[in-house]
Amino acid sequence: MLGQELKGRYKIIQALRAGGFGQTYIAEDTQRPGTPKCVVKHLMPATNDTKFLEIARRLFKTEAQILEKVGRHDQIPQLLAYFEDNKEFYLVQEFIEGYPLNEELLPGKKLPEAQVIAILQDVLRILEFVHGHGAIHRDIKPNNIMRRKQDGKLVLIDFGAVKEIRTQLANCGEQSMLSTITVGIGTGGYIAPEQALGYPRFSSDIYALGMTAIQALTGLSPMKLPEDVDTGNIIWQNRVQISGELAAVLDKMICRNFSQRYHSAAEVLEALNNIVSFGVPNVVSPSRPLSTPSGQVHNSKFSISTELQAKLEEILGEAIGPMAKVILKQALNQAITPEDLVERLIINIPVNRQAEFRTSAQAIIVIALKAHYANTAFNTQVNFSTSAVPPPTKTTSSTVPLSQLDPAFIRRCEQELSNLIGPMAAFICKRTLTQNPGLSPTQLVEALAAQIPNQQQALEFRRILFS
Repeated sequence: MLGQELKGRYKIIQALRAGGFGQTYIAEDTQRPGTPKCVVKHLMPATNDTKFLEIARRLFKTEAQILEKVGRHDQIPQLLAYFEDNKEFYLVQEFIEGYPLNEELLPGKKLPEAQVIAILQDVLRILEFVHGHGAIHRDIKPNNIMRRKQDGKLVLIDFGAVKEIRTQLANCGEQSMLSTITVGIGTGGYIAPEQALGYPRFSSDIYALGMTAIQALTGLSPMKLPEDVDTGNIIWQNRVQISGELAAVLDKMICRNFSQRYHSAAEVLEALNNIVSFGVPNVVSPSRPLSTPSGQVHNSKFSISTELQAKLEEILGEAIGPMAKVILKQALNQAITPEDLVERLIINIPVNRQAEFRTSAQAIIVIALKAHYANTAFNTQVNFSTSAVPPPTKTTSSTVPLSQLDPAFIRRCEQELSNLIGPMAAFICKRTLTQNPGLSPTQLVEALAAQIPNQQQALEFRRILFS
C-alpha cells in the first residue's frame, strides 16, 4: 500500500506493524497544512462471509465510537477519521512523536522504585479515564506506551482491541463468530488469564500494567519469570530490592484470580498515593562516595535553601511529575555534594530528558553557590553548606597565588571536565585550586577525576589529560 492515497487524502508512507486481522501504517494528511503525519489502521476481516462481515462492521463501528470518546484525553491519540472501502475498514489517528516505553526497559536494566511508581501513576490515570467510558484497552505492554517527545508524558496507544463492556450479541452463533475476531487479543506475559479465555475485565488492564511494572523493576521479560506451581502467580520479588508496600501493590495487581485483584485503576492509585505519602524507602540507588583531593571520603550530608529546593523540585516535576518531591527528599538525604545530588536525581528521569535536566539543575546550583560565596558573612538564609564544598578561604594581598600551574593546562582541565559534567566544572576546578594552592598537574587531574561520578568517564578524563 506504500504510496497509495486513501480517500484521496491519506498518503501511506511507511508500514509499522501487522497483527490480529490488520496492518498499521504511517500516512500523511495531504489536505491539512504542512501534510502532518497520522496513523492508519487497516482492518482486514479474514473472510468475505456476509454474516462475518456484518459482525466485523459492527465491531469496527463500536471501536471507532470508543476511540472517539477516549481520544479526548490528552494522553490518548485522537481519532481523526474512520471509513470502509471495498469491505475493508480504516481508522485514522493522531501520530504521536516519541518512542515506546520498551526503549527504557532494556534487558537487565532495573529502574528505580520511584520511577516505576511514576510510570504506574501516569498510566493508571489514563486507564481511569478509559474504564470510565466502559472500555478496556486489552493490550497494555511497553510497546503500546509511548514517551511523548514534546513533554515526556506517557501516551497509551494501539486501541485496536478496545471493546465496549455493554456490547452484547444476540445469539450463540454470533458470539462464536465474534470470538474468532477477539480471542487472542493481548500479548503473552502481559495478558491476564481470564482475558486469554476471551473474558476481559477492567482488572485485566491492571494485570498487564502490573506485569509491565515488574519488568521495569526486574529487567526481565514477563515470559522469563516463573510461576508458583500451587497458585499460578508470578514469582518475582526475589529479583528486586524494593519497599514491601510497593511489592504488595504489584502482587495484588497481578493476582491470577481476578476477583482478588484491584477492581479499578482508582483503587491502585489510592494504594500508590499512600506509599508516596509515607515516603518510599530506598527510592534512589546510592552511588559511590565522592573523594576529596587528599583521597579522604566525605560521608556528611549537605543542606540547601528552601528556595533552591523549590526550584529543583519544579524542574524535576516537569520531567517526572508528582513523584518529584519524594525523589528530591530521598536524594537530599543521601547526596554528599551538589554534583552528587544532580546525578542521584538524573537516574529517575527518562533518558530523553536527562541532558536538559542536568543543564538546568547545575545552572541553578551554580547560581546559588556563587551567591552564597559572594556573601562574606555567609547569610544563613542561603543555607548551602557542605563539608565537601567548604567556603573559600579569605586571603590578603600578600597571600601566595592560588596555583603555580600553567593557566593553559588549567583551562584544558576545566574544558575536559565540562564535557563530562557540564557547567559545574568551572566551579569545581576553581574550588579545588583554592583549597589546594600547591597542587601539581598530576594531583589536580586526580582531584578533578575524583569528582566525576561515572568511573569509566573518570578514567577517560585521566587518559586525556595525561596523554
